[in-house]
Amino acid sequence: MANPFEHIQQKTETAKSLIGVSYEQFQDLVAQAEEYEKQKQEEQEKTKTRINAKGGGRPPKLSIAEKLCLCLFYLKHAVTFEVLGLLFDISQTTANDQFHYWLDFLYDLLPASLFEEMEKRGEDMEKFRQELEQYRLLVDTTEQDIERPSAQGIERKYYSGKKRVTQLKAL
Repeated sequence: MANPFEHIQQKTETAKSLIGVSYEQFQDLVAQAEEYEKQKQEEQEKTKTRINAKGGGRPPKLSIAEKLCLCLFYLKHAVTFEVLGLLFDISQTTANDQFHYWLDFLYDLLPASLFEEMEKRGEDMEKFRQELEQYRLLVDTTEQDIERPSAQGIERKYYSGKKRVTQLKAL
């Protein structure tokens, strides 16, 4: 399997489809992420009591740019962490840890949605909810797989004999 970061480096025009941002935007994010990481390291150094010399231990397997690419790739495609680990040649646990670490950075850096902004401020939330209720949500789907119900009568309602799966059927 090809590493998505290496693919983006070779074919910059594919960045938008793979990670959701253009290559130039990604480079800007990487520069900001490196500054963020540097500040975070300096803050940790102030409170840390060192036993080993600075720079000791195993070097990280991924660069900051690769870690950020991993996070953006997951947000765009929602693959499992096992697949993410395979793509970036790291373990499933490391992929999970890196995603959650850099997700906090992205929340701090990128603008929040209108709904998140309203939740943070806590003001006029009820007014905002009432305004949203005036609109309808359209979902582009006709059938959606669901977990098989345990009751026999309910199961028949959702089972598609043609496809041999249990699905919600939207009309």
